Amino acid sequence: MNEMEFGMKWMTVLQHLILGVMLMSGISVGARELAIRVSPDGNDSWIGSEGRPLASLTGARNFLRKQTDRKSFDRIRVVIEGGLYRMPQPLILTPEDSGRPDCPIIYEAAPDAKPIFSGGIPVNVQNMGDRFCRGELPKKMRVEQLYVDGMRATRSREPDTGFFKMLGVGQIVHEQGKGRIPKRVSLELKVDPTVMNLLKGLPQETLRKVFLVAFHHWDNTKRFVSSIDTENSTIILKGEGMKPWNPMKRGTRFYLENIPNTLTKANEWFRDSERGIVIRSDARKLSVVAPETTHFIKIEGSPETGRFVGNITFKGLTFMHAAYLTPKEGFNPAQAANPIGASVMVDGGRAITFEDCEISATGNYGIWFRKGCSHCRVQACFLHDLGAGGIRIGETVIRPEKEQQTFANVIDNCIIHDCGNLFPCAVGIWVGHSYENRISHNDVGYLYYSAISAGWQWGYGPSLSTRNEFVYNHLHHIGLGLLSDMGAVYTLGPSEGTVVANNLIHDVQSYAYGGWGLYTDEGSSDIVMENNLVYNTKSGGFHQHYGRNNVIRNNIFAGSTLQQLQVTRAESHRSFSFTNNIVTITKGRLFAGKWDEATIDMDKNCYWAAKGANLDFLGRPLKKWQELGRDKNSIIADPKFKNPESEDFSLTADSPAIALGFKPFDYRKAGVYGESGWIEKAKHLKVDK
Repeated sequence: MNEMEFGMKWMTVLQHLILGVMLMSGISVGARELAIRVSPDGNDSWIGSEGRPLASLTGARNFLRKQTDRKSFDRIRVVIEGGLYRMPQPLILTPEDSGRPDCPIIYEAAPDAKPIFSGGIPVNVQNMGDRFCRGELPKKMRVEQLYVDGMRATRSREPDTGFFKMLGVGQIVHEQGKGRIPKRVSLELKVDPTVMNLLKGLPQETLRKVFLVAFHHWDNTKRFVSSIDTENSTIILKGEGMKPWNPMKRGTRFYLENIPNTLTKANEWFRDSERGIVIRSDARKLSVVAPETTHFIKIEGSPETGRFVGNITFKGLTFMHAAYLTPKEGFNPAQAANPIGASVMVDGGRAITFEDCEISATGNYGIWFRKGCSHCRVQACFLHDLGAGGIRIGETVIRPEKEQQTFANVIDNCIIHDCGNLFPCAVGIWVGHSYENRISHNDVGYLYYSAISAGWQWGYGPSLSTRNEFVYNHLHHIGLGLLSDMGAVYTLGPSEGTVVANNLIHDVQSYAYGGWGLYTDEGSSDIVMENNLVYNTKSGGFHQHYGRNNVIRNNIFAGSTLQQLQVTRAESHRSFSFTNNIVTITKGRLFAGKWDEATIDMDKNCYWAAKGANLDFLGRPLKKWQELGRDKNSIIADPKFKNPESEDFSLTADSPAIALGFKPFDYRKAGVYGESGWIEKAKHLKVDK
């Protein structure tokens, strides 16, 4: 045997030894598959086999990084056993952690297992008697959210329900800066003496940890109290000035949070010292969790250098307990809570998929595909009990470089409920300066602001929000009477090729004005809205602030409270066409705004008023309205819904609307699909907010 033959023989022996070790360890190599095991009872120093599993997602990532032969596998799976995993730091994935299009890396639950990753720490509490429990936290740990027996607990607030109202607001500018918003001010909020009594006598250190949370129009403000003037019954806040287009003023609603000695409701809590918490409870034993980490997963690609993280799937995993900590300057009002991050942050992601996952109990948004993300997907996921909103796609700025733009992503068949628990101005699904995305068959409900928001360009300036599809979504219980100026579907700026179709929208209730179903706000242009059923809104089924060349056709608008349809600004160009729609009135008026001044193509619509409701066209009968060039072939006739009182808006075969050209559509296809349990889950979820 020569030297070469000797070497080849030992190489073969070595390969068989390695294969034998892998087989004995439980790491699968059949069909060129690598399967790594993770278990709550594992250890990250082990080899990831069924008998010696790893203990964390980060441990699995590190194990994979050491596998220099990953290209030899057709499939790579990280199989995660059921149980609770503490997650004090997020899983961070960089380009080296990518899979391949033909071999994605899949982090998945083991069959019939439910792995739960918690970003919180358990807090031991003791019943102190007199309806109070006390617990200790790690030294220097900041906590602003707490979960008691699996529910988000209320941090001590006054009033317990409802709001105080400001009696007056003054702003002293110390430094204006260059913008419209003063850089540094003192805000002086005149309040009722009963409010001042809550703050009197508090040590300055305690006073400065009290939050004032205010609600104005479509925004909310959250600031630390700087000082008080008891003689003049005034609360003083310092920091950035108010936005002149949406300031706080006399009558603005607010409450105070984190005041000691105000625990009156079950599970209300307060942090009374550097480390201690006090919870109002009669229970002898409580399960208490304090969120510790802000993020569960951070995917950190570098699109500006062309380095992406790609072909990774998360399947069947549950993430809960992500914190939000208020910065010292507080939270200044921002539409859609756009400065707030997410529990899952993705930059430079390609083909990143979340399937059958659950995210809950967060202080921020759920998932954000931010810069340079494409062909990512969120499929059949359940996002609920969120501090901000559900899912974000894109950014508030335009990225001129193609590599840094976000496009062609999908959110499909998801349930997104119970949003805005810390930031009521957040939205269910937000798409900003991003194109060719598909948002379909989702159930979005029980939030205080818009369910879907798309665009992010005020006026007619450049926008990347084009050719998006928002189709077959069920959007309901929006606004809940807390904020104003919202739409179940809200668009902003030029959106060429965007389609809003086959959505089921109902129960949109604002605080004051602006509880609309479909809302084309400033500059919304070139959008098609068709085959949508919108009913039970406060301010109208459709409202266009101003825009250009939108198409509103073959929709049903029924049962709005104040008016059915609204136009705010008349412009010289064509604002929109309004054709083949059915509009029914049970109360309120038909039109509000400048329908007789704006350039609108209106024809072949079917209008109808229930008994006792008034139907006129800005004070005119239909004939006089038609003489203005509007609605030439439109009619006033009962469209013959089968049973609108029971929310059945399907049409009988002899409907005059059908004869006029209306094309019936099956609005029951909107919302989630698949297994009956998933459909029933969406149908029966109700949130008491």
